[in-house]
Amino acid sequence: MRQGWRFTRGLRTFLRNRVDVDEARRYVSDGLAHRDERFLRMLEEAVWPFPSSPYRRLLENAGLDAGSVVALVHASGLDGTLRSLCDAGVYVAYEEYLGQAPARRGSSSFDFTPRDFHNPRIRADYFSRSGGTRSAGIGAPLSFAGLRTRALDLAMTAAPWHISKLPKAVWLPALPAGAGINAVLLWAALGESVDCWFSQIAVGAAGISFRKRLVNLMLPFLTMGTGVRLPWPQLTSSPDVVIAWCRGALARQVRACLIITYPTSAVDLAHHALANGVSLDGLVVATAGEPLTATRIEKIRASGATPFNTYGAAHFGLLGTACPACAPEEVHAFTHEHAVLARPRERADGVTVDAFCWTGLASAAALIAINLENDDYGEVVQDDEPCTCELSRLGVRTRLRHIRGMSKVVAAGTTVPGEEFEKLVEKVLPARFGGASVHYQFLEREQGGWARLVLRIHPTLGPMDEEEILGVVRDCLRASELGRLATDVWSRSGALMVERRVPAPTASGKVMPFETLPGRRGAGSAER
Repeated sequence: MRQGWRFTRGLRTFLRNRVDVDEARRYVSDGLAHRDERFLRMLEEAVWPFPSSPYRRLLENAGLDAGSVVALVHASGLDGTLRSLCDAGVYVAYEEYLGQAPARRGSSSFDFTPRDFHNPRIRADYFSRSGGTRSAGIGAPLSFAGLRTRALDLAMTAAPWHISKLPKAVWLPALPAGAGINAVLLWAALGESVDCWFSQIAVGAAGISFRKRLVNLMLPFLTMGTGVRLPWPQLTSSPDVVIAWCRGALARQVRACLIITYPTSAVDLAHHALANGVSLDGLVVATAGEPLTATRIEKIRASGATPFNTYGAAHFGLLGTACPACAPEEVHAFTHEHAVLARPRERADGVTVDAFCWTGLASAAALIAINLENDDYGEVVQDDEPCTCELSRLGVRTRLRHIRGMSKVVAAGTTVPGEEFEKLVEKVLPARFGGASVHYQFLEREQGGWARLVLRIHPTLGPMDEEEILGVVRDCLRASELGRLATDVWSRSGALMVERRVPAPTASGKVMPFETLPGRRGAGSAER
């Protein structure tokens, strides 16, 4: 009861304390101007006073104390300091953060858990918990102060696309996924109510915890009297309902509207509109959760809609956004709140990629991060010439390109850790249908803009009931909330399918449980 009261009171205060673009501009400018000081303040308040801090232990192991880090920052600046720290072993790989592997630095070894990285400076208003497939999930303390900084970032994201004050709808899952509820709340913080919340899953689906089902149902009531109307999430498995909303919104005087959704759902929307002769001219589609590739952009634009992508992570918040001048699969990094560098490392298949390492500068961040991987890789590049957008005019000069996941599997916007597919390939499927682990392999594929999760099965295993196989895959994954969410979305979107082909080996001849995309060494990783 006490936690529920705290959440309700914090939510109502959050919604009354509105954000505007002028405040967002000041926030970005101030953040860029004081990056060095904010980093050193974070060390002073959240690292050095705590002997058990992962970063204090790594810094001391590298022979560094508070004075030497201050000297490094004064001599090399923040980005140069973080590169030096990374080279000295002050970084945390994603599997080390999860506690799946010890952090070995020279002759020293450290064991971490996600809780070790919680920000001691904030008092949690609520907890975000990813739906872990091997545990109860990864929790992080979140505050409405931190959510407000995300709203400031959203104001900057919206500015170049001229989407403020437009009719808006969200087409993202309800809890346990956080994307839908975050989108609704963040737009409300900008003083803009979302008209409709379309959800790819039912709000009361079996397997979702009672508390999350209750929040799905009670959220509109919790905001009464704040001047903000929040919609109920409604199950929407077909794009037809969303298209009907778009047509109504576009028929109004403004003749423009906004949809916030996954790229895969946006392609589905565009496909149905084209098939039914419906023009989506005037619709802006803000996407997140998976890559917005050139093929997907082309499909969405063919319907008349204008797409753009954002990039974020559950416990980091918004990390970047595209502007109208960005190329496909490119975003401006929010360097007023984060520093990012690329660390070369091997994936499980032996391919070397540039893993993103993040350092958080916002005081209300959920996690303390210094060169902390978020399980993504890609290119980190610096602008040779300023972009024409407002973020660049304020001083943002870093871009991220071709972002992909290291070990997690993403299809239709939902994510499942790769180890679940290892279990299916190495144990479950051979035990049930015969063969060995080398006869099965999962892969992500994009077909004409559609995201697919493919189970590749060796033809030598003979005739098989594909629906039975997919049923076993779904049953295995649905053991967790996140897996249940993923399989529900994949089933409704047709994203899960079987292919009878020989599993593809790596360059070294290994057959991995999941075929990953080719490695891409970042041409712009000159930030090193």
